[in-house]
Amino acid sequence: MNGINIYSILITVALCLVGFLSQYLKTKNELIHKVGDFINKAEDDYKSVSKAGNEKFKWVVTSLYGLVPAPMKFFITE
Repeated sequence: MNGINIYSILITVALCLVGFLSQYLKTKNELIHKVGDFINKAEDDYKSVSKAGNEKFKWVVTSLYGLVPAPMKFFITE
């Protein structure tokens, strides 16, 4: 292998890592912004139920996890 082939391989790997990292950060940022919306909706939906904290939490987590793209679910767990 000469220097040009190694350099091409390193550039390709670096670009793949940058692409993955950008998608990860974009998804994480979207989830952070949606958290407040889902928490408010859970509070409204379960306000008539007493001691529904665990149910609200499960609903919010399930709703947020549904927004995660399938390839990212391996790295982002419920």
